Amino acid sequence: MTKIVVYVNTLGVDYVDNKVVVYIQMVNFSGIAKKEAGQSQEQKTFIGKAEGDSFDAAIFNLYATSPQRIVWSNVKTIVFSDAALKKESVVNQVLDVWDRY
Repeated sequence: MTKIVVYVNTLGVDYVDNKVVVYIQMVNFSGIAKKEAGQSQEQKTFIGKAEGDSFDAAIFNLYATSPQRIVWSNVKTIVFSDAALKKESVVNQVLDVWDRY
């Protein structure tokens, strides 16, 4: 059985009703080798969403609901909503977790 791996490309952070909401755009690169070999295969993009009392909790909830392995090494963009930017503790949580892991 092949385990599907999805790579997070974009991370979105929002703050709604005293909860941190995390959105991720994921790409499945499993068809890239076939594309290079001349076989046409659609590259699939997925969107994930989770929320929690903190950024850590939201990410943990995201892992708990994803049947695929999530890899963070391809993140190119982090987008904060206005509400998240106004809540300084949310920005600090994201930066702290990002620096640590």
